[in-house]
Parts: sequence; C-alpha cells; structure tokens
Amino acid sequence: MEDLHIIRKKLENYKKIKQITEAAKLAAVSNFSITSQKLEKLQKIASESLNLMKKISAQIKDEPGVDKNAEKNLLIIIGSQKEIQAHFFSNLKKMIAKQFDIASSLPLDIYCVGKGFDKIVQLEKVSFELVKHSKNLSYKKVGEVTQELSDFIRDHGFEYKRCFVANMSFKSFFIQEPKISIVAPLSEVSGLIKVESSSSDVNYLLEFDPVKMRALIEQKTLTLMFALEVYNAITAENAANFMIMNKAATNSDNLISETTLKKNKIRQILITKQILEITTYVDAE
Repeated sequence: MEDLHIIRKKLENYKKIKQITEAAKLAAVSNFSITSQKLEKLQKIASESLNLMKKISAQIKDEPGVDKNAEKNLLIIIGSQKEIQAHFFSNLKKMIAKQFDIASSLPLDIYCVGKGFDKIVQLEKVSFELVKHSKNLSYKKVGEVTQELSDFIRDHGFEYKRCFVANMSFKSFFIQEPKISIVAPLSEVSGLIKVESSSSDVNYLLEFDPVKMRALIEQKTLTLMFALEVYNAITAENAANFMIMNKAATNSDNLISETTLKKNKIRQILITKQILEITTYVDAE
C-alpha cells in the first residue's frame, strides 16, 4: 500500500500543475483573441489592396517584383513562436518535397521566419539554399517581420520566378492546417484572400500614371500579404496552444480525481485498521 504522505504530495503537485495549465490556457485565449481580430481586419484591407493592385496591373504588361525568366523560386517558411508543432513541420516537409521535387521544379531558396526550421532542414529530393533564418516571431513583432520580408522581395525579387509562403493556416479553433501558397507575382495570387469582383473592374479611367501608382502601392500590398500570412500562422499556433493547454488541464483534473480517490481509500483503510486494533485490544481486556 502506497504511503499516505506520498499520495498527499502528489495531490499537491497535480493541483499546482492544474493552476499552471489554467493560466497558460487563459494566456492562449487572450493571445488568440488579439491575433484573430487583427487577422480579420487584415483580410479586408489586404483584399481591397490586392484588388486595386490587380486593376492597375491590368493596364501594364510587365509584372513587378519577379522575373518570369528567372531560374529559381523563393519559399518563405513561417514557423512558430515556440517549438510545439512537430506534426505541422512533418506534414509541411512532405508538401514541400511533393511541390518542389528536384526532378520537376526549379532550384529553391528558403527564407525561414520563426522556430522549427531544423525539423524540415533534411529535405529529400529538393535542391534548396537557406538565404536567411530569423527566429524572432511573435504578434508584437509582426510589423518588423513583415517589413523585413517585404524589403527582401523589393531588393531580391527579380532573382526569382515565383515567391511562395508556407505556414500553418487557421481554419477554425479546432482545425489548423499547413499550406503552401503563392504571393508573387501578384497576378497569380488566388485563394489566399477573398477578392470581391466588381462589374466596373475594366471600364474606368485613371487620371494618373499607372506605373507610378503601382510602384506606390506594390510594396504596401506585399507587406499586407506577408502580415496576413504571419498573423494566420500565429493565430493558428495560439489556437493550437489553447487546445494543448485545455487537454493538459483536463488530464490534471483526472489525475486529481484519481489521486483524491486513492487518498480517501487509503485513509479509510488506515482508519478501519485503527478501529480494528482498538476493538481487538478491548476484547482482549
């Protein structure tokens, strides 16, 4: 029979664990609320910006930011704030290997943001070069991260035929899926964000130089696109954090219940034993 003192110590530890997991769960909910609200706003702004960008680009033959004759692609991997999404990187590794197979795809440059890149660095059948790896990723640094990404495309976009983003996509509070989507050239973007169509998309007049106007909004549009994907990844991670902490809190409750029951049983056995000893002593007298 297990010592009652040990059982009580275990019970105390389980209760402390429960407090920690509940606090972590509340923090995850708070972070999720912040990032999901910003994600929703960004979807609307990015949709309008991309729609305007496509309208202006329709009047210009060349495509900015990329070179259709380039001989390599760029893949931006948006990882995680914490290294908790092993399943995401496992699935992402398979997706990258399938989409960028060396036998059927151009050489690949990889720009990684956040943690977890080491889990997919051994890519089979994929020819790639790591051009940059920034581990600083949090919702407080989204502006800094997205500006760095946008500046990189501005300075090096002409080296690539296409630019892709791989990240964890937020579907619902319970569903987060890894995905790879294209962000440049902007003319090939589809499914990334919802763009409302309009009957006046073609029949309108521009009283300004479309090339200059496109140059003004192109960088901002790319920055918005990257911000959207970063917030998408962080929101998905916060939702995953909540589910993990919620499961840990539930497990703590189960352990507390089981240990409390075990403690009560041992106490009952000890009390019964003491009563039996007293009764035996009285009978002997």
